[in-house]
Amino acid sequence: MFCDVGTDKVPNSPDPIPDCIGGPDGVLDMYTLESSYDLSHEWVVTPAGASTGYNYTINLHPGSKLETANYIQVPNACNTPYGSKYLRIVAKNGVPGGDGVSGPFSPFPFAHLTGYGYCGIASTTKATDISLSNQNSFSSFRIHGTSNNSNTTLPIELLSIDAKPINNEYIQVKWVTASEINNAGFEVQRSLDGMTFDKLDFVAGAGNAITENIYTYDDRNVFGGITYLYRLKQIDFDNKFKYSPIVKAKLIPNSNFTISEIYPNPSNGTSYFDVYTSQDAYLKTELYNAIGQNMNNSKQYELKGGNNKLELDLKNIASGNYLITFKNDQNVFTKKVTVK
Repeated sequence: MFCDVGTDKVPNSPDPIPDCIGGPDGVLDMYTLESSYDLSHEWVVTPAGASTGYNYTINLHPGSKLETANYIQVPNACNTPYGSKYLRIVAKNGVPGGDGVSGPFSPFPFAHLTGYGYCGIASTTKATDISLSNQNSFSSFRIHGTSNNSNTTLPIELLSIDAKPINNEYIQVKWVTASEINNAGFEVQRSLDGMTFDKLDFVAGAGNAITENIYTYDDRNVFGGITYLYRLKQIDFDNKFKYSPIVKAKLIPNSNFTISEIYPNPSNGTSYFDVYTSQDAYLKTELYNAIGQNMNNSKQYELKGGNNKLELDLKNIASGNYLITFKNDQNVFTKKVTVK
């Protein structure tokens, strides 16, 4: 990487940036992006939709792990405007500054060298975000400049996550990490509609690890014929978090009629439940308060053979805890629901 940061000790020579003895002098200075100063992780970004015509800026936020990293610092001797600032460079496809800057060139007076004319200088505060602008294609991105390549802005490197039925009795969610940084653990969440997710449990993480870790969670509160969607909320020790991809699974129905739990629960006035029936049928609901009084909120549903997603209207119901009975020709089911 070449940029004019300071005055060279030897005029018109490719002096390293840390060796400058004054401010910018119109001559490019050299900085070697060696592997020992690279982050060990990178992002690979794939666009959705159109494949051409992009022009975007990517902003990278260092996060708590990188705020304390030991970046290469420009000496005070380089003076204004770069003295005491930090060299932190974003490379795209291995190119410092990405494809929005000029590529390899032979700058005067270093005609025998080939490098990239780009200089990423962070402020005196290491936490300052860094950006690449005017990018017109997508691929890998990596941060250069930290002196500890075990640091990463990614809290975990998730290799895989899947959900599958076990002996048609329960659903097991399994995920594998290749490495973990500052990872407190994983909140396992489940949804029936892909929009509202409820917490099932919390699984502690490894904290900091560079070896592969395998995690599992067994969801035994499931019914046959109903598709369940799962995701992880990965939480750092500093309470920052991100979500995993969504995976799904369902059991094969082993009965003619099943009813899921009510969701979301607690309810803000509208909730749902899923019913599996092997044939067309009718279902009647009744709502009772905590002392057993009928709330006169009965409703009859017409079911089609297979899976049915049904709405539960609780908009005119006061806040509190309730029981709902579900009746068909042969069975009575009871579920709990809380109205906010």
